[in-house]
Amino acid sequence: MSLKSSNKFALTVYLASGIAVLLLSVFVFLNRQLISDTVVTLFYQPSVSIQAVESRVDFTGDGTRIFYATQPEVLNAQDFNERCPRQEVKNPILGCYVTDDRIYIYSITNQELQGIEEVTAAHEMLHAAWMRLSVSEREALQPSLHRLYESIADGALKERMDYYERTQPGEFYNELHSIFGTEVEDVGTELEAHYARYFEDRTAVIDYFSQYSSVFQALRDKADSLYGQMETLSEQITSERNDYEEELTALSADTNSFNARANRGAFTSEQAFYNERATLVQRSQILEEDRATLNADINTFNKLRAQYIDVAAELEQLDKSLDSFQVLDSPPTLKQ
Repeated sequence: MSLKSSNKFALTVYLASGIAVLLLSVFVFLNRQLISDTVVTLFYQPSVSIQAVESRVDFTGDGTRIFYATQPEVLNAQDFNERCPRQEVKNPILGCYVTDDRIYIYSITNQELQGIEEVTAAHEMLHAAWMRLSVSEREALQPSLHRLYESIADGALKERMDYYERTQPGEFYNELHSIFGTEVEDVGTELEAHYARYFEDRTAVIDYFSQYSSVFQALRDKADSLYGQMETLSEQITSERNDYEEELTALSADTNSFNARANRGAFTSEQAFYNERATLVQRSQILEEDRATLNADINTFNKLRAQYIDVAAELEQLDKSLDSFQVLDSPPTLKQ
């Protein structure tokens, strides 16, 4: 090979190598998050509980990759509180996606609330997915998220979003993205196609959410029903009591008058005595029936109140099982 040909070949190889390096650099730059996630997942060893959660959520390959890339952990109360500081004392949290690209999930042991860890995991994974979207991808989703938010027009959702605005300003659509993806069945064609990137069947997550939220809703509905019955009965008892006491006062006065007149022989005839006495006896019998009805209503109210207290206690117990702030043990006592 001549020197000229050799130089041409070397130049060609050099240019080809340069182009290959450039293309590889561009590829790495454009896919740096994907490459980073893939590397992290290769070395991440999910716990048994995380594997169980992942298998039940039915993520796609992308969903699993993003979930595992955050090295998720299911934690007890103490560890969870350390990694997921609460923003407001009265608002417990069940999971968090923190700035170092980690997901933490609070361990729920209450068997009535099965599925809550799965929904929490999916919710937090969608936060991680949102952070991996480009600015243009997020902006493209915002109109659909906003329309769905406006169509729901739910007071509870508005209150929830107000909380996020207070504690995480600027993350309105990020939060809607996670809430709708895990809690709302009909999100529209565009959002459903988007969520299909992360879930093989999003119905599984929605079913988990419906399952545990229905436990709360059933108790709230029962509490509302009992409270409504108590309010109605309370008004009825108040009215009945007022009527009873008014009639009792009148009957007592009329009875005292009757007895006084009878004692001093003021009746003009025996027939007049027995006629007035019969009237008083009839009024007394009616009043006794009214008293029995009033007492029965009071007993019914007390039973309703006892049921209401039981339901409220059940709700409180469920709420406590979601709260990572646990009651602390008392310090040891010393013998006197």
